[in-house]
Amino acid sequence: MEPMEPNASVNAVRHKATKRKQISLKDKLDIIEQVEKGKKSKVDVAVAYGLLKQTVSTIINAKEAVLAKKVSGDLQPKRFRLRKASYPDVEEALLMWLRDARSRNIPVNGLLL
Repeated sequence: MEPMEPNASVNAVRHKATKRKQISLKDKLDIIEQVEKGKKSKVDVAVAYGLLKQTVSTIINAKEAVLAKKVSGDLQPKRFRLRKASYPDVEEALLMWLRDARSRNIPVNGLLL
């Protein structure tokens, strides 16, 4: 997501923002870093990214999950959400089966999954 022009006001951003925007985890990390290190205020960051101040505040309030993924090395910058699996044990078993099937050179397609 490219920052908007620096002269745009927060109110102008509010009126333009009718569609939902997905913010990548990389952009969320950048936003957290800029606000936490005091480089920019929440309003300045909101204007730069074309977001509402409330959205920036929500990102800052949920920073623990994003930073935990960064520390653990699981952060994939192009992802947009940090959603957990509904059935983690089933997901883990499926992943083990998939790895086993691929190691045996068994072709895996949508029908098998």
